[in-house]
Amino acid sequence: TALEGSDYDVVLLKIVGTGTGGALQAGDYGLGVAPRGGEILDAFAFAPATTTATITVSKAAFSAYDTFSSVGSFDIAAAKKAAATLTEWTKTISRGDILKAAVSGGSLSGSVLYVALVIGPAAA
Repeated sequence: TALEGSDYDVVLLKIVGTGTGGALQAGDYGLGVAPRGGEILDAFAFAPATTTATITVSKAAFSAYDTFSSVGSFDIAAAKKAAATLTEWTKTISRGDILKAAVSGGSLSGSVLYVALVIGPAAA
């Protein structure tokens, strides 16, 4: 969803559990499309239930869908929310890139986890 009057967009990736009873499990993921080119400026995870997991964000060019390369990862640790530190991330994305957020490891709880990626202009 675009933030009106600003130069930023937020891509919300919803990860829905595929385990028994709809529970989150390692390998579950959500997909979205980059509405613009630029850089990932922030990444946040939030869930209705306290959970522990590693969240890996990847991207694929629209023309090469299913060929994902890692952008970066961060942890949500015994919490309902987390913010990523993007120091080691490959932040540049192109308009139309397919964005993927996947969960692995940890003590997964609940049936849904959201990842919000804030996209803004590339650094000058």
